[in-house]
Amino acid sequence: HRRPLLRYLEQADRTAVAHHVDRIARLGTSVLITGIWYKKAFGADYVASVFRSMMEGSSLTVPERFQLNNPANLFGWFEAVRAARDGPVPAGLTAHIAFRGDVIDDRGMVAGSFGSGFAIQGLMFSVDLPRGEFEYRVLDRDGQWSAWAPCGTYLGTRGRSLSLHGYAVRLRGMAAERYECLCAATFVGEQTPVVSTDQCRSSGALEAVVVRLRARR
Repeated sequence: HRRPLLRYLEQADRTAVAHHVDRIARLGTSVLITGIWYKKAFGADYVASVFRSMMEGSSLTVPERFQLNNPANLFGWFEAVRAARDGPVPAGLTAHIAFRGDVIDDRGMVAGSFGSGFAIQGLMFSVDLPRGEFEYRVLDRDGQWSAWAPCGTYLGTRGRSLSLHGYAVRLRGMAAERYECLCAATFVGEQTPVVSTDQCRSSGALEAVVVRLRARR
């Protein structure tokens, strides 16, 4: 993966490299890191073309699987995480993850890691809305949904190695009139995220969760 890129950089105008270093830091680093994790999805020629377009100021045709506006792809997943941390109301998510225990994210409704292979066994959402206006439920490995629960309610298990296989969220009252939900999830052994406006489920174990609130237009 590195040789075409390195060959191009060796021939590039060093002034151009310096001029675009901030753009390379913002986009190029993500390209390279993601390329390391998902070598089959990123070709070396495409990585080199990203750098080339930034240095020369030329346009770049981004393949659909890398586009930022779709969480069901590699770049889109990281963009969805960023957007979830910049929502209209403060929110957080606690997840009980295999071999890690409780992991708390108080910057947004984000849990787990895409491609980690570690199953999520329980979830507890926290959203700064009147009680009952944001509710959620989880799907167990037997295909049974839990009851709907308000924020602050832990759903799932601890210490029993029982993975979740989905989750669902819904807005009620004034929150439903003002906001909409965008949900995404990845599952162990599956390379493509599931994206929805209300629920994400699969036969595989739940691996990562992103929920974003967005003001209605």
